[in-house]
Amino acid sequence: MMAMDYDEQVFRPPGLPPRKERAYSEDGVDLTQIRRLLALSPGERLRELEECQADLEAVQLSHRRCNSGES
Repeated sequence: MMAMDYDEQVFRPPGLPPRKERAYSEDGVDLTQIRRLLALSPGERLRELEECQADLEAVQLSHRRCNSGES
């Protein structure tokens, strides 16, 4: 796996100075997304999870419709 630079960032909120923390772990995990979620309150994290779940359910429903021949 390719090593990532310390300054390489995936998620950068506008107006924040560059970090000197790694963007990826040694095994390729995107640490910026973990930091972003940990910066949220528990309620905000729950709201993100609920939105993700709703998106997943919509994709699953669409997939079922495509496989059943419905439009």
